[in-house]
Amino acid sequence: MPRTAAPEPAAAGARGSLRHHPPLAEDPPMSRHSLAARPSVTRCREFPRRRSACVLWLVGLLLCLPAMLPAPGVAASHPQRQPAPPVSGQVDTTWTFDVSSQGQDIHWTSPTAVDPTMTDYVVTFTIDRVDVMVSFLGIPFGPFDATEQIPPDQLSNTGHVPGPAPVTVLDAPVVAPPPPEPLAVGATLGVALDAGGFGTLSATGVTLGTVQVPLGFPFGTVTANITSIRIAGSVAVAQHRWLVTPL
Repeated sequence: MPRTAAPEPAAAGARGSLRHHPPLAEDPPMSRHSLAARPSVTRCREFPRRRSACVLWLVGLLLCLPAMLPAPGVAASHPQRQPAPPVSGQVDTTWTFDVSSQGQDIHWTSPTAVDPTMTDYVVTFTIDRVDVMVSFLGIPFGPFDATEQIPPDQLSNTGHVPGPAPVTVLDAPVVAPPPPEPLAVGATLGVALDAGGFGTLSATGVTLGTVQVPLGFPFGTVTANITSIRIAGSVAVAQHRWLVTPL
């Protein structure tokens, strides 16, 4: 049988025909220099992310900044620096006393002792109350609070004395009220630490005078003789042992 010739391909642009596309050109091979010159896609993608993160961080800081600042008119609080520790060891002791006299000397000793070998002592003597009993026309009255009759500078006294014990803190005359007022109470007052570290209080040469007191109806305020006196107060001792010699 005679061979039949293969049909001719349909003309370009005919309906139902396949378009002819030229073969894709292959990318030319890239050398080492062209690879180095070509920008990295990864780096180009990471740079916007880093920039966005920095912008978000700055916005957050600006939003939080007003809360971090003190309000107007309010001082910023800063932690106070603690003072440096002392260069000495310190022990504080306080004794209370309550003594009385009808004209005789007064002697008092503390119930406990401080260390008699300390380097120095700061002793504060304080009178809290003075009461008196009086006699008028042979009739006893009282007690009456006479604390105001004592000069304020004689109600408290502080002495800084070097150790070790025994040490004398106060040895001075006390007169109340001060002249030229008539004498109510007079004595020589002494405050000390003995050799054992015990506190001592003494009032020698006690003199009882007169004082004005309100006796009420029918006497009113009168000048009466003091028959006895009561003194209550305290003695405070701060004792130091210096670790270095103070300047």
